[in-house]
Amino acid sequence: MSLSDAVKDRLRIAFFVGIVLATFIVVGLMSGVPTVQMSADGGVADLSQADFSGRVYAINGGWRHFREAFRLPESMRDEAGTASAPGSAYGSYYLRILLPDDERYVMNLVSIGDATRLYVNGLLLDEIGQVDASRERAVPRSEQPDYDVYPKDGQLEIALQYANHWHDRGGDSTAITVGTPRMMAQRQARHAAYGALLMGYLLTAFLLFVGFYVTQPGVKGHLYFALMCLLIMIRQGLTGDKLFATMFPAVPWGVLLGIEYLDMCLFVSVATLYVGALFPGMIQKPVRTAVHGVTALYMLIVLLFDSRVYTYLRAWYLALLALAIAYYLARLAIRHKSLLIEQHLSVFGTVCFFAAALGEMAMYRLVPVAERPSFPLVPTAMVMFVLTQGNSMFIVQRRRLHEANRRVAAAEARYEEAIRTRDEKPQVTLSDFGLTRRESQVAYLLIDGKSRIEIADSLDISLGTVNTYCSRIYQKTGIAGRDELIRLLLTRNDTNKVEKPHK
Repeated sequence: MSLSDAVKDRLRIAFFVGIVLATFIVVGLMSGVPTVQMSADGGVADLSQADFSGRVYAINGGWRHFREAFRLPESMRDEAGTASAPGSAYGSYYLRILLPDDERYVMNLVSIGDATRLYVNGLLLDEIGQVDASRERAVPRSEQPDYDVYPKDGQLEIALQYANHWHDRGGDSTAITVGTPRMMAQRQARHAAYGALLMGYLLTAFLLFVGFYVTQPGVKGHLYFALMCLLIMIRQGLTGDKLFATMFPAVPWGVLLGIEYLDMCLFVSVATLYVGALFPGMIQKPVRTAVHGVTALYMLIVLLFDSRVYTYLRAWYLALLALAIAYYLARLAIRHKSLLIEQHLSVFGTVCFFAAALGEMAMYRLVPVAERPSFPLVPTAMVMFVLTQGNSMFIVQRRRLHEANRRVAAAEARYEEAIRTRDEKPQVTLSDFGLTRRESQVAYLLIDGKSRIEIADSLDISLGTVNTYCSRIYQKTGIAGRDELIRLLLTRNDTNKVEKPHK
C-alpha cells in the first residue's frame, strides 16, 4: 500500500525534527562535564576524598558571610560568620576547600551583575569590576573567569569581597567550580561548542524566515517567528554564554542589563502576536491587551528607573507572565481538537517552550542555585520550539502553495476550454504578452472572474501586491481593465484587431 504525498511529507519532517532535536539533546548533555553539586558546611568544603578524574565540583552556598564589611582572609579564618546569604549591598565571603594533594587545579568563579575582589591563600588574585561600599564608586561587571590555583598544605583559602548595589537581592552569587585543568578545559570547550551551535541555529532560522516574509509579506507569522528567533538569540548572547559581554567589553554593564530585560519584554509581546497569528481566535482580546499593556509598562520602567527597581519588579512581572502562559496552555487544551494536524506540531513545540519558561520562572525564586539542573533545559526547549514552529509553517505554506497552484490550474483550464469551444478564436492569447509566471497566474484568475481580494487570498499574497501585478498586466496588454482583458483574450474583434506583439 503506497503512502500519500502528505503522509510522506509528514514522515520526512518527523524524521528531520527527531534527528536535529536528538543532536541538540546529545550535545546539550555533553556541553558540560559531570558536575557534583555541593554546599559547604560552616565555610568548609571537604574534597579531600573527592575523585577529580572524570568530574568537577560546584560549590554553592555555605560560605561564611560578613554583611556590610570588607574583611581580609586572615580576619575571617577563626570567626563564625553567618552561613546563609542574606544579600546585603556589600560584604565578604570566606571558604576553605580541602583538597587531596598539592597539584594544580582550575577554579571558575561566577560574578554576575556585581563587583568581586578575589583572594586565594591570602593573596589578591583578581578584581572584577570595582568593589566599593559606595554605589557611586562601585562598578559592576559580569564575568565567569577561570583561575589556576595551587593548594597550600592541602587546602585552598578563598575570600571574596563583593559589592552589589544594583539588584533587589544583594551579593549572594557565591558559585565556584573546581576541577583539574583537563576537566575544566573540556567543560569550557563543550560549553563554547554548544553555545556556538545554538547561536548558529537560531541565526539560520532568523534569516530563513526573514526571506520567507520578504517573498510573502502577507504572512505575518513569518515575520513574528523570525523576530522571536532573533530575540532568543540576543537573550542567549546576553545571559547564556555571555557572548555580547565578550564581544563588546566597553559597553557598560548597566546597558547590557537593560538590553537583557527589554529583550525579554519584546519576546513576550512578539510571542503573543505570533500565537495569535498561528491560532486565530485563541487569545481573547482583553487578555492580549493586558499582556501588551503590562509589558509596555515594564519596558517603560526599565528605560526610566534604576536597575534595582526593575530587578525587584521582575518577580512580579514573571508571575503575571506565568498566569498568561497558564491561560495560553488552557486555551490550547480546549481548542486542540479543532486544530489541523499541522498545527498540532506547533502546539507540541509551544507547550514544551512554555513549560520550560514556567520552570525557569519557578527556579528563579524557589530553587537554590545548587539544586538547579545543570542540563540546558531552556536552550533545548528553544531548539524544540524553533523546530516545530518552523516545520509546521513549512507544511502550512506548502499546503497553501499547492492550493494556489490548483486554483490557477483550474482557471487556466477553464480559459483553454473557453477558447477551444468558441467558433471565433481570439486574435491573441495570454502567452503572447511576455507575462511573468506570477502575472500569468493573476491574469488567469482575473479572467476566471475572481476579485482582487479573492486573488490575494487564493495566491496568499497581499492586496497591494495583487494591485501591482494587475497594473503590470494592463500595461503589457495595452488595456484598461478586466472587461477589456476578457474581450481581448476570449473574443475576435475584426474591427479593432490587436497586433500580435513581437517576441
